[in-house]
Amino acid sequence: MRNGAQRPKMLRFFMQDLKASVAKVAEFLEKHLDDEVMEKIVEKCLFENMKENKIFHSEVVSKYLDHTKFFRKGVVGDWKNLLAAEEAEHFDAIYTAIK
Repeated sequence: MRNGAQRPKMLRFFMQDLKASVAKVAEFLEKHLDDEVMEKIVEKCLFENMKENKIFHSEVVSKYLDHTKFFRKGVVGDWKNLLAAEEAEHFDAIYTAIK
């Protein structure tokens, strides 16, 4: 990495701002993306498009992944409807430890 700084081993980002997240991943990987490539990646990563991606409906993937549970609703904060309070606390403890 530039100026002799050590490169981080893990990247953390949030999908609410998809374009900014794609840019952050590209920067982490030290790859330049022109605007056209960036837009194509963002389009393919939209929740609706990922949910309908044929790869998740293939016979091979279906053996290991139930895409109906993997993608859920695509609603920010929906985890509150799925996790019990103690599960959320456990997740928060792990997340805080890796910050």
